[in-house]
Amino acid sequence: MGFQHNNLFRKFEIDRRFIPADGSVGHFRWEFRTERPGTAGQVTRAEGLITLVAGEFSRRPQRINLPGETRGHQYQLHFKPATTSDGIGQLLIYGIRVYAKIQTPHQATSWQWYPVPMGGTSDTWTESAVPGVEPSSKNWSEAPLPVEPTSKTFQEQRLPIESTADSFREFRVPVDPTAPSPSWVTLPVDR
Repeated sequence: MGFQHNNLFRKFEIDRRFIPADGSVGHFRWEFRTERPGTAGQVTRAEGLITLVAGEFSRRPQRINLPGETRGHQYQLHFKPATTSDGIGQLLIYGIRVYAKIQTPHQATSWQWYPVPMGGTSDTWTESAVPGVEPSSKNWSEAPLPVEPTSKTFQEQRLPIESTADSFREFRVPVDPTAPSPSWVTLPVDR
């Protein structure tokens, strides 16, 4: 996407959902590219890593700050799986927007959110095998786990914990406050 005038970019936001491959963690690299003002064709890159953990399966927005002087007319935003041993999963992106300030020759606008146009998923996509992972057999069947069902005579049991005595009193430990200018002491520690 591009703007007619030079922009100052502060952050971007992705409306996303994470589906983990192994139920735990996913890592995705992002890269924000823009050309430097007054430098024909020189590209500036800002990049980082998004780490998503189990429990972040619901759709939600995530904001990512860009370096302070990210400027330019045209910009591109790329996402790709990071190569880690933790697994990656799927990052579903529903929308992206950038927080930018347009700087015209005579005045600057206020900071605003601008939607980033995204291409949809191609109708010609195909599944592909993950290297090193054998596909599941098409002839699988359910198998009961050897766990005994809960007895119909089950009864709740209370733990034998005594209640706090009425004679309980709060006790304050006499600890001297830290001095405004403490003198540090090195403690001998076994190595």
